[in-house]
Amino acid sequence: MRRVRSRPGLTVFLSPKRPLPGDRLEVRAVLDSRSVTPIKGVEMRLVGAERRYSHTRANGTTSSRVYKTLTLVDLSSRTEPRELSVGSHEYRTVFELPKQLPPTHSDAAGSIRYHLAVRVVIPWWPDRHEQYELAVAPAPWRASPAGGRVFATHPDGPTGGDIYIEATLDPNAVSVGGTLRGAVAVTSPKPVKDMKMFLVATNEARFQAPPAEVRRFEFTLQKPPSAGGQGSDFALALPADQSPSFDAGLMRLRWHLEARADIGWGRNATLSVPLVVAPLPATDAAAGASRHLPPVGRERRAKVWAHVASRHQLANDVDSETMTGSIGDVALRIALEQRGDGLFSVATLTWPDLEIGLTIREKRWADALSKSLAPIADEAFKSRFFVGGREAAQAAALLSNGALVRDLIAMPEAAIEDDGALLAAQGGGHRLDNLDAFVGSVRAIAAAAGEAMSRIPLPRAAQAAAPAWVAFAKRHQGRLVTGSLSLRGLSWEGFTLDVSTEWDDDRPSRTRVHHQLPSEIDLTSDTARRLLADAGKAHAITRGGQGELVWFRDGLVGDPAELAAGMNELAALAKRIAPADRRGPYR
Repeated sequence: MRRVRSRPGLTVFLSPKRPLPGDRLEVRAVLDSRSVTPIKGVEMRLVGAERRYSHTRANGTTSSRVYKTLTLVDLSSRTEPRELSVGSHEYRTVFELPKQLPPTHSDAAGSIRYHLAVRVVIPWWPDRHEQYELAVAPAPWRASPAGGRVFATHPDGPTGGDIYIEATLDPNAVSVGGTLRGAVAVTSPKPVKDMKMFLVATNEARFQAPPAEVRRFEFTLQKPPSAGGQGSDFALALPADQSPSFDAGLMRLRWHLEARADIGWGRNATLSVPLVVAPLPATDAAAGASRHLPPVGRERRAKVWAHVASRHQLANDVDSETMTGSIGDVALRIALEQRGDGLFSVATLTWPDLEIGLTIREKRWADALSKSLAPIADEAFKSRFFVGGREAAQAAALLSNGALVRDLIAMPEAAIEDDGALLAAQGGGHRLDNLDAFVGSVRAIAAAAGEAMSRIPLPRAAQAAAPAWVAFAKRHQGRLVTGSLSLRGLSWEGFTLDVSTEWDDDRPSRTRVHHQLPSEIDLTSDTARRLLADAGKAHAITRGGQGELVWFRDGLVGDPAELAAGMNELAALAKRIAPADRRGPYR
């Protein structure tokens, strides 16, 4: 009696179980036949297909998602017909996998899947058919650290009142199952309330379709960064079951780091840094080369400031973030200043008082009614700056240096007065080239101003008196201020006196002689009051508002020697008003 044929049992073995692109995949199909069964052959077919969302099609009240599809691989084999005897039978085939196959992947926007179908074809009987999903591993490339870099929300540093985020990391040093290490810093007008880090994967279509975020891993920093730019380290672990970065036929998978800082009231900022995620970690040697990361935040800024200060031969104070130095008679100080619209580099220049009533500042709307000296022809300068002073010739002498005019126009903020200048530019020195350019401009303005100050002429009404004043200053070791026809630091009878010509617009009104008493002198004592009262009656010597002794003479003095009698009385009063045991320099 002939036994009824039956479908054989089927078991499939793969080697390797998780093949790589370019591998030889061996498939073994083991048939367990319980009867004599003729077969037309054993078919094995490996198909890889890619599917990516394209758009949504609406049809009345319903809609459907439309996908593009692409066959990545289609390999097959079939054995010759034969009759199976009772027992076990084995069939083998080898599939050569293409080297460029993308790995198995699935997300909300698309998928890459590989299926192996095995069919035992039995004539006049139901076939034995099984289908298996094959996991293709990513091509085995390693992370290639290229060295740490600094990434920022704004390339030029903090701008306006925005939140500014910096991060230092090596975007090529991360791998699946590995840890991304770095540091992040925030500069903001208010304290940071919340700081989060994310590792995010995006499925990008290689045709006209929107990208889709498909993975997001959130991390909270143990120590949130401060608003002042102090850096905080981070170590973000990427799970081992994730796909690395790859390119396929219809899509590509891309990773990025996202750092988000929140200061409340709906104000936040996000820094996004593209990453290259490898399937394998870097070798020990390559990883070691990437462990050193450049500084970030305040630490990076400090290095930039130190470098620029050294380049321009200025002293650098790391703690206060200031540079100081001098160029001739001009002292300069450069510091950071937090304003409502962000960080600014601010330079303060100081020099001996010119005493010409100088004001050079940005024009205001009210200046339409004021007369600006503006004693230069440069239209850009005249349209931007208001120039005030006692005489146009004196302001013109200062601005006769073309380099000074040019550099003032180039400076974002500039104001000059008799005793110095204030210069500013937005930015906190986060970029070496920007800070270097700012400091270079400040030094140029300081040098040009110092050179031009020596050319400031005497007031017109005082020019005839110049020889006598010059001789008197030399004789008594004083400094002549040509701008106002005044003497500073005269040595007289063991005291230091100043002689000032005071002006009413461009006309001399009176000459003032004064001596600053030491602060320890008690001018409220009975003796001091009596001496001051007697001197006032006899010699018109009075006490000034800052504790100085003052004597006036009306009009312009042609020769300071004419003041000798009054200066003698003032020196004598200074000697009498100081107690014998507290005279110090008066002995």
